[in-house]
Amino acid sequence: MFPSPYVLHAPTELTVTTAAGEYPEARRSLSHVEAFEAQLESFHAVVSGGRAAGYPPDVRTEWDLVDQEDPTFAALLTDSHLRVVGTSLGSDVPTRDVGRWLYRDAAFGLLAHRTEADPTFFYANQAAQRYFGYSWSEFVGLPSRLSAASPDRAERARLLDEVTRNGFSNDYRGLRIAKSGAQFWIEDATVWNLLDADGRRHGQAAVFRSVTPA
Repeated sequence: MFPSPYVLHAPTELTVTTAAGEYPEARRSLSHVEAFEAQLESFHAVVSGGRAAGYPPDVRTEWDLVDQEDPTFAALLTDSHLRVVGTSLGSDVPTRDVGRWLYRDAAFGLLAHRTEADPTFFYANQAAQRYFGYSWSEFVGLPSRLSAASPDRAERARLLDEVTRNGFSNDYRGLRIAKSGAQFWIEDATVWNLLDADGRRHGQAAVFRSVTPA
């Protein structure tokens, strides 16, 4: 559904609702640079295939609209970290409360993006929201490359390629940019592939335990 009236070259929000109700009210906040093109792509994808653009077939549908404290997705985060990295993500809370703990109470920033060629965030806990200055609705659907300033994106892309090949990267330090334009270092970070028990990849996640001003 296109916003009305549509303002060209202005920030907008695309709402996708397929006839089958497969992705009801999937909102993706976009910059004015990409909004019009993304709307056309999504409109074409819905009309021709009944599936919104930006949802690759290898991503399970239950991750397309992740709830902030979804216990099933929290299990994917914690289980894949243990499976791929070999260490616990760090929680002694009961399993039923892990989703809430990761989203609301964890001291570290935690992000996840999809498997598209130009991946978009579909999860950001409250610590990450505070550091980057984006709300949940602003984070979800944001191209993850925009978390780094233009000169630093090539280095970030190399990191993600390494993670895709090797499964994870530990002790990462990288320069990131907040919504305000302020830059900061994420440190003591781990980036890993979100692999389920069957070895299917649902994206990549990053946890960063320390932040310092640039």
